[in-house]
Amino acid sequence: MEINWTLSEPTSKTDLDYAEKQFNVTFPKEYSELVLKYNAAYPEPNCVCVSGKERVFESLLSINEADSENIFEYSEIVSENCGKNLIAFGSDPFGNYWCFDYNNGDGEPVIVYYDHESAFEYEDYEPQFVGSSFRELLDSITEPQEE
Repeated sequence: MEINWTLSEPTSKTDLDYAEKQFNVTFPKEYSELVLKYNAAYPEPNCVCVSGKERVFESLLSINEADSENIFEYSEIVSENCGKNLIAFGSDPFGNYWCFDYNNGDGEPVIVYYDHESAFEYEDYEPQFVGSSFRELLDSITEPQEE
């Protein structure tokens, strides 16, 4: 399914390089290409099935540190609350985040969904696995299912 990205904010390769240096990672190629074109954009369609439940992928977080909703701010919050080194790159409308999880090796990170309420409620909270790659996440974005 083709995704239409709207309301993007300008960014540059310099901003992307800075983010990778700050996190000491290399972002997946498809993410890097996407964020350079559509930084902080909103996808349409925007639904992803996670563990049998439909979730909303509201927007990409900005890679510009000066922007209000950026990967630096939210990654710090997510990592502090769940004790893992996660990089939040997307949000839903309810304060939850789509994250890169680099904890499982040196290759491409897996994608996880961080539910902030569960993270605060359960001491041993583990974010939900979404996919093995950023491409897998993009391929799973669909229209909402009608009930």
